[in-house]
Amino acid sequence: MAVKISGVPVIDDTKKLTNITSMDGEYTIFHPTITNISNSYALDLSKPMLKRVMGGNEAYTYGSAAAGRTTVMMLDRTASGYTPSWPGNISFQSAPAWASNRYWVITFVCFGNVSVFATAVGYNTTPSSSLSNFSLGAWDPSQSSYGSGTPWAHAHLQFLHDSANNRVNITHSHGNSRTGTVANTVYANYTGLTGITSVQVQYNIASQSCSGSECQTGGAPGYSSGGGNGPLPTNDGYNPSTYYSCASSLKFHWSASVDSGSGNDSHTQANFNGFSNTDPHFRIKIVCTQGTFYSTSQADDVSVFCNYGPSAGINPGSN
Repeated sequence: MAVKISGVPVIDDTKKLTNITSMDGEYTIFHPTITNISNSYALDLSKPMLKRVMGGNEAYTYGSAAAGRTTVMMLDRTASGYTPSWPGNISFQSAPAWASNRYWVITFVCFGNVSVFATAVGYNTTPSSSLSNFSLGAWDPSQSSYGSGTPWAHAHLQFLHDSANNRVNITHSHGNSRTGTVANTVYANYTGLTGITSVQVQYNIASQSCSGSECQTGGAPGYSSGGGNGPLPTNDGYNPSTYYSCASSLKFHWSASVDSGSGNDSHTQANFNGFSNTDPHFRIKIVCTQGTFYSTSQADDVSVFCNYGPSAGINPGSN
């Protein structure tokens, strides 16, 4: 129901202010209209709410100051960490440490048409923006096999950005030619991430190697389980500590395989460093409007082993 004064609507049926000319600023549905600051870097202090996504180090000016006017500015320094600077007539209670935060909410209060006092509060993420870590507790990358034909063993992780469900799907698989393959899917879920421009994954190891027979790309000629990849991720073009897109399916694959023509056993291994946030075993990176977000997980060392013949050999990396 509209509100009228002397028969003139001042609040319409949608609760929007209308026909009001005796107040500074423009409000829509009781929230301020956001004015984006142009590349001239000029702050219009007659506007109640300003916003700027920085494109470099920027020096701001201001105009339209008048006693009592109050303006809030939302400032995004972006992942590049640009630095703002201000005219001398804008006085901060204490100098903000701009480098300490990406996002800033700055309030300007005009004590006249010249003097402006300001406060700034910094944040590292925008509200309700998050990316969860993921668990590989059910992944068993220590696998062995033997027998005739083409014995094989493998362990792999497959990543896929599932934008429709706001998550990255991580399918971890392990198995061998004697017991088959076990596969499970876990998720790195995100909320509040918009304008996503990149979703990438990396693995970080201390070392990895393939020894014995069938260390060429693809392994033994008869090996095809799990996609026939490996024996190392590097054979498939994926180097450690390097980010790769998972916009389409991305697989890090470790495998071992032999056949009747193999001269020796086959052993593929990967040793991870001690887990830390700066050197996780696996890491997802999402770049979006809200910033850069990471999801991490740790894993047991990889050791997959095969030997040809009727008796099981010894996996050098098994516990």
